[in-house]
Amino acid sequence: MNLPKSTDVKNKKVLVRVDFNVSDLKKDHYRFQCATKTIAFLLKNKSKQIILISHLGRPEGKEEKYSLKKLIPILEKTFKQKIKFYDKLENLPEDKIVLLENIRFWKEEDKDDKAFAKKLAKLGDVYINEAFSVSHRKTSSLCAITKFLPSFYGFNFISEIKALDSLNKNIKHPFTMIIGGAKTEDKIPLLEKFLKPADFVLVGGVPANTLWNMYGAETGKSLVDKNVKIKNLESDEIVLPIDFQIKDKNNKLAYRTIDDIQLNDNILDLGEYSLELFKIYIEHSKTIFWNGPLGFTEEKPFDKSTKELVKILAKSKAKIIIGGGETLEFVKPLMNKKNIFISSGGGALLYYLINGTFPCLKK
Repeated sequence: MNLPKSTDVKNKKVLVRVDFNVSDLKKDHYRFQCATKTIAFLLKNKSKQIILISHLGRPEGKEEKYSLKKLIPILEKTFKQKIKFYDKLENLPEDKIVLLENIRFWKEEDKDDKAFAKKLAKLGDVYINEAFSVSHRKTSSLCAITKFLPSFYGFNFISEIKALDSLNKNIKHPFTMIIGGAKTEDKIPLLEKFLKPADFVLVGGVPANTLWNMYGAETGKSLVDKNVKIKNLESDEIVLPIDFQIKDKNNKLAYRTIDDIQLNDNILDLGEYSLELFKIYIEHSKTIFWNGPLGFTEEKPFDKSTKELVKILAKSKAKIIIGGGETLEFVKPLMNKKNIFISSGGGALLYYLINGTFPCLKK
């Protein structure tokens, strides 16, 4: 995998595929920050122009609510540069940095269309993929375009690959995985792959509900992924929570142990004993991977265990890798710690760990 050299970008128009697909368009999201090093490199080495390509949401045609124009104020603040927004794919303005309109406004994008990619390629002289978090998708602006331009990877992209590759080799034990979030189906292949190399797998969120349900425990009205098929996951390495914060049949906050869950209870977060149990494993670990919140973080106070987990990880000296779209909302206190790598990827992170590559990845 190649980073661009100064000679590759000097006096060149550079197309940079980024991932600015975020829910809050006014907040300085971690994904914006992931592009800063590559953009700074291009500015320092006197690229003629930087053309940013991104998507937002899943629009059906050109829908104003998915326009990237709203991002200009926050991006200018993040990159400390003036940015020109442009909604066409020809006759670009000559501004130093141009943000193109949502690339998914063109239906050819999701088809990995070569003719469309060739049209995109005519906008620049060089292409850089700095969109790790969406590189598990096979689209025109990620795959087909590389056939028409000299192509490279951005600084953050390569950092992501190196960090995740380290989980497949030279792991320092004890190695603990922490798995949570709202989707179980996406996590099962990850659990199956890492169950042997991992010493402990701490499970929260919907995956914990799902496993307890499969093991025959009462989970009430809690969210459970009943379509998931799990093989060989009865293991001593798997550590499930033993107490919970729930809402009862009257929609009132209550506390339950796993043996006391009622038919109308809804499990929404870990209890204090479970968090203390997880803390013991974390404190004895030398490598830690965390993906997914431990509770229903959209509603307080069910974000408590996830916030407490961040505090526990902040004190750890282990090598820590963190990723997942929802997880990124909580990791700000961990961003400047040398032993912690924070991935911008959610689905891309899981895809790469499971498959060891991306559809368009050139190694």
